[in-house]
Amino acid sequence: MYPSSIRQSKMLERLRLQQFCNITELAEVFSVSDETVRRDVRQLAEMHLVRKVHGGVATLHETMESPFQKRMAEQREEKQQIAEICSELIPDGTTLMLDSGTTTSYVARSLAKHKDLTVITNSTDIAGILLPPSGNHVYMPGGEVRQDDGAIFGQSAVEYIRQFNVDWAIISVGGIDNQLNLTDYYPLESELSRAVIEQAQEVIVVADRSKFGRVGLAKICKMEVIDILITNPPIPSEISRELHSMDVRLITQSSQVG
Repeated sequence: MYPSSIRQSKMLERLRLQQFCNITELAEVFSVSDETVRRDVRQLAEMHLVRKVHGGVATLHETMESPFQKRMAEQREEKQQIAEICSELIPDGTTLMLDSGTTTSYVARSLAKHKDLTVITNSTDIAGILLPPSGNHVYMPGGEVRQDDGAIFGQSAVEYIRQFNVDWAIISVGGIDNQLNLTDYYPLESELSRAVIEQAQEVIVVADRSKFGRVGLAKICKMEVIDILITNPPIPSEISRELHSMDVRLITQSSQVG
């Protein structure tokens, strides 16, 4: 457990990245009670550093919603459900890569209660979520930082990713076409996702069902390259059969984990 002054500093750092934090989420992240978090929030609010809001705490000043924040709000419940399922597959003390994306950012939030993870990510959002205070080790590449979401891309980022071998890769996608190819809208994103896939023992794709039938500009890989697809029900039976023939495990609800 952190001393209150250090804990409050880390709360402010987390708020800078997320704009809003839930009381219960902060209690889990910092291994303290909800009441301790509320006391910290009251003290920070009295110093005019944060705003108390219903159920949580927010930055002092309203900010314009970024495109990334708007995408985070789309299919929020579906993404949260996918993230919870995904986090159940990941044990403490493992090594993993997460690429940038709204669904993987929700996965990171669900993984925040895990311990002793070694994480490689090109997302500043994910890095900020998983760094404190669970004994995790977080690594990020250098490269060009995208203004929209703080994600890092470029050849140097790809080369950095290829230095590692990990147990798990968790990737998000822009779309899944009718041939079940995984696609993205930006070539730099698809290039980095391919590098992440190549370095992992097990590859998980997290994609809400709205991604089916969407076709991005850049192809990432064929579906058969991955090991697990986590999405929302219902999934058409023909797609389920095709995934089964590719030896891809389809998970649509928590009871299927294990």
